[in-house]
Amino acid sequence: MSALHDSGFEYLAFDPPAAEDGARPDKLIILLHGYGRNAHYMEKMAESARKAVPNARILSVHGQEPMTGKEIAGEGADHDLHMPKEMQAEMLQAEIDTDPTLRTHIRRQWFAIDGRAAALLPRIERVSIRMNEFIDAQRDALGLHDSDVVLMGFSQGAGLALYTAFTRQQELGAMICHSSIMIQNPEEEDPKLVSRPRVLYIYGEDDPEFPQQRFHDTFTWIQNYTGGRAVEKTVAGLGHYTNAKSRQFCADFLHEVLS
Repeated sequence: MSALHDSGFEYLAFDPPAAEDGARPDKLIILLHGYGRNAHYMEKMAESARKAVPNARILSVHGQEPMTGKEIAGEGADHDLHMPKEMQAEMLQAEIDTDPTLRTHIRRQWFAIDGRAAALLPRIERVSIRMNEFIDAQRDALGLHDSDVVLMGFSQGAGLALYTAFTRQQELGAMICHSSIMIQNPEEEDPKLVSRPRVLYIYGEDDPEFPQQRFHDTFTWIQNYTGGRAVEKTVAGLGHYTNAKSRQFCADFLHEVLS
């Protein structure tokens, strides 16, 4: 594993053993962490992906902004998203979060989450444009095609991954959405959505962050939008995390689409 910086993003790179001998990876997997986390949070997912696709280069990307820490939405707050409940508890307990300098390096976000969907969508769009440029640069550096690339995200990173993959001009090999929902109104057509890759949609049966109906509605929309190219997996006892079972679902999907 190595820490690198390119195209405006910092990231951790996990290269296959053959790369040490000069062999070039022939697949690319890009992982996006959730709100208030960082690239290290996805290391277990990276290890699962490496076992499933041993010839892939795996990049776990850091969110480009320090977490502001202001978007804790209480009951009735005027926000569509909020800080995950377990993180609110961490913030109250961890002294490290009282130090803004340390927080800048430890807790990251892809975009601020205060406000309603109308305010959130332009933020997602701005980051998705940069993320697609990053994907292009990493793909080209390895001499790969879009079909060799999978984009995967968790929570806020998954919401960004969805929008990035669906607004991309070239269709990726696949994308994985773990524990997230669509921000935009599914009844409203977005002309920027032009790509329909295969999708694995996975979430916890007891995820406390959103009502289960929001997950069901998001999957239905994705399934309809992609023309039936989406697969839904639910995990009992998962909450709003990844665990060994959810990571295995992701690994199996990666092996299927990239083998």
